[in-house]
Amino acid sequence: MRFKCNKKEECKFCAECCRFREKTDFNEKEESDIKRALFAKTGTLYLYPFSRYTINITAEEKKILEEGAKKKEIEINILPKKIFITDEGIIIYDYFIDADVCPFLTADNKCSIYEKRPLICRQFPNIGYDNSDFLSFKNSHNIIKVNYDKCLEYVKEKLVTSSR
Repeated sequence: MRFKCNKKEECKFCAECCRFREKTDFNEKEESDIKRALFAKTGTLYLYPFSRYTINITAEEKKILEEGAKKKEIEINILPKKIFITDEGIIIYDYFIDADVCPFLTADNKCSIYEKRPLICRQFPNIGYDNSDFLSFKNSHNIIKVNYDKCLEYVKEKLVTSSR
């Protein structure tokens, strides 16, 4: 992600970090090729266009954010980001907030859930990526990556059916 601020400056409370929808320059074929390559390498399924994805949040953070939204009467849409099919069934590894701007951002550029904000927000601007959790997850599950199209169709069918 690109932000106006940087690590050397003190926060100016511009809230650019809370406006997190990125635009991608991928065309449909390029995006499909990338998704297929990621599936072949890691077994990861992505249901939505990359341009729709925002910050990663865990299942625990999802619950906290949904509870916070309910209390504050804020509408929030949290969707699966990385999905796997394993011997155990469909596993949603993480989620994303489906919004251009964080629904918890107030009109005066303040976070209305500051004390309960997700880890990625707490880390900003020094966001680090530690893939040890992912590698541990990957190594402890038998991830099925037989046929991309069939797996994608199966996940879409099961997740839509279960959300009704």
